[in-house]
Amino acid sequence: MESLPFALKDPPDPVAVFFQEFGDAREGDDFYVAKESSSIRDLNALIGERAVHCVADSGCSIVAMSDATSNALGLSFDPKCRIPLQSANSKTDWTLGVAKDVPFRFGNIISFLQVHIVESPAYDVLLGRPFEILTQARIQNFLSGDQHYTLTDPNTDKVVTIPTIPRELPRFRKEDGRDRRNQQVER
Repeated sequence: MESLPFALKDPPDPVAVFFQEFGDAREGDDFYVAKESSSIRDLNALIGERAVHCVADSGCSIVAMSDATSNALGLSFDPKCRIPLQSANSKTDWTLGVAKDVPFRFGNIISFLQVHIVESPAYDVLLGRPFEILTQARIQNFLSGDQHYTLTDPNTDKVVTIPTIPRELPRFRKEDGRDRRNQQVER
């Protein structure tokens, strides 16, 4: 085996290099570092006259809704249009069907979304890439943790910027295997 003309060294520690360049900078002295975690954010929407919290997820390829939410809203769906849905833990379940052209109102714009109905997920509505593509969503994050979505209605060219809120637990749930069809929801 040939010897190398230079000695291989471990790469320098990036934190040590940073502090060599920036000295004794400390968080709070106009120096920022990322938090260990940050809350998931919800968007408020109206479906019909009902308020629904929606989790935005750029990593999801569909718009999904819990079956309990679908029941509470009285949405019908096509049970013949089912797809396999793989969760983050690699478990695969089939959706129950798809509700077509569901009108979601965000501020002064309405988006008609194709919504896959899912049995008992940890959310009421999950807004995936089809929502972001349709609304040409632009997301602005702030150091405070706040977040704004700027949405465009492609049918009317109306634009709205809406703030997100910290994620809340799903409003619509099943109890004892029965749907809560008559649940009262704040408007």
